[in-house]
Amino acid sequence: MTKLQVFECIQNYPGITSSEMIYDSDSNINIPRYAVVEVLEDSEKMYHYYHFNEKTGTFSVRAFTSDESLYINYLMNNRADLLLDMLNSGTLYKNVRRLIRKADSAVEHQAAVWAESNEEVQLTLKSKDEIKYRKLLEGLYSAAQDEIYPAMLYV
Repeated sequence: MTKLQVFECIQNYPGITSSEMIYDSDSNINIPRYAVVEVLEDSEKMYHYYHFNEKTGTFSVRAFTSDESLYINYLMNNRADLLLDMLNSGTLYKNVRRLIRKADSAVEHQAAVWAESNEEVQLTLKSKDEIKYRKLLEGLYSAAQDEIYPAMLYV
C-alpha cells in the first residue's frame, strides 16, 4: 500500500495509531508508523494492522482473525495503554498472535479433557456418529473458550 492510501484509511476509519511517524515528502504529511483500524467486513467488526516496512519503504497491512479482533476490541476499550505500548514498540501483531495461540492451546486441551469424561461424547464416538460427535465437540470447545479466554486474555 502507498503511504497516502494508508493515511486515508487511518483518517477515515476509527482506530489507534503509534506516536512514531513517517514523513511522506511527496504529500507533505506525517503518517503513523503503526496503526490499528476498525473495519466492517461482511457486517462483522474486524481490525487491520498497518505497519511500515523499513526495508521496502512501504506499508503492509494484516487483517486480524475473528478471535484476534475480539482481543483487539477488548484492548481498545479496556486497555488502550497496553495496546498503545505494543503499537509503539512494533510488537502488537506478534504479541496478539502469541497470546491467542496460547489461549487456543488451553481451550483445545480443556475441550479434550471434557470430551474424555463426557458420557454423551463417548457414546457418540462408540456409535461412530461423526456429525453428532463434531457438534458435541464444538459445544465443548465453545464452553472452554467461554471459560479460558476471559481468564487468559481479558485480564
